Amino acid sequence: ELQVVTSMAVAYTLPSFVASSQTSPSVGLKIMECLGFLVASNTVSPNGVIISRGDMCQAASVGINVLWAHAVQPLITMEKVKTDSRISRPALKPSQSLRFGRIRSRGGGGVFDQSHESIEIKELLEHAVTLVAHLAKITQTEQLRIDVGYGIVEQVCEVDEARPVAV
Repeated sequence: ELQVVTSMAVAYTLPSFVASSQTSPSVGLKIMECLGFLVASNTVSPNGVIISRGDMCQAASVGINVLWAHAVQPLITMEKVKTDSRISRPALKPSQSLRFGRIRSRGGGGVFDQSHESIEIKELLEHAVTLVAHLAKITQTEQLRIDVGYGIVEQVCEVDEARPVAV
């Protein structure tokens, strides 16, 4: 019961939190954990107050809409820009190439290494798309009337990186 109440609080305070700060991928993953917990939970009644499955799914829907628009989609865009800039680096002059080679040999990693943040962004994308699809499915199959809202399914499918996960 306490986890449900806490997750509901996270979902409903999410709009003000996301609007006032830049959400990192690791924080986004923790938020997704709370929202996913709400969708998976059954009706509870802490202190005699009934929190229905519909209430929990509605809170998760509000949370994922805000998180997608203000955190997940911007993170995906920033990651795509980083990737594109790595691929389209300007050609180096021979003297720069030699110097760059020496510097690079001392450092670790290469062009194909993925940063920890890149991996977290991909995980966040997968969790967000899965939650949106799950909420959309709940609205169609169960007797719950949840406003998935704001054309979120369409917004998710517009993002190239999200389409394979959505399918």
